Amino acid sequence: MRKFLTTSASPAFFGNSPYTARIMKDHLEYIVRNQPGMYAVVLVIPAAKDAVRIICNLGDYFEKRLQQHSDPSAVLDRIAATCPKVVHMMTGDDPIAQVSLQFEGGEWLHGIGMELKLSAPFRSAFDILGSKEIETAVCKVYNYNIGIYAEIQKNCPIRGWVEGLEEVWQ
Repeated sequence: MRKFLTTSASPAFFGNSPYTARIMKDHLEYIVRNQPGMYAVVLVIPAAKDAVRIICNLGDYFEKRLQQHSDPSAVLDRIAATCPKVVHMMTGDDPIAQVSLQFEGGEWLHGIGMELKLSAPFRSAFDILGSKEIETAVCKVYNYNIGIYAEIQKNCPIRGWVEGLEEVWQ
């Protein structure tokens, strides 16, 4: 599955729409035009007939950062003042949080996202694409991930965290 940030949109954009979509075998991709030559990919993965998971694939970015330290809670304490969104996300204080999913075949997906219970069941990918509640949640997860990225890039006192942001690019 594609990573959160990419230089390739893949499908074309309809008119001046800020996003487009791509239907894959087991998920959908909402591709958001972030700025010229930079796109964000938000994955929508069916969880049940009336629920989806909405995730931005960050790979093992956070796992790598924390595994480098003997005391992960001390790292969170160190960045708490400058990166409060990151700390809230990592401690589960937000409805959008770190997500790890394992698929058939053993592939793992690590990222930041949420599960959304739908007001009505969906029957096809077109129901998902046409859902205003899913579109709203996709925008929310996208904005949240952009905020996390920007907070680390601009405020994080740990150089390895800032330099490691290139790992979230496709």
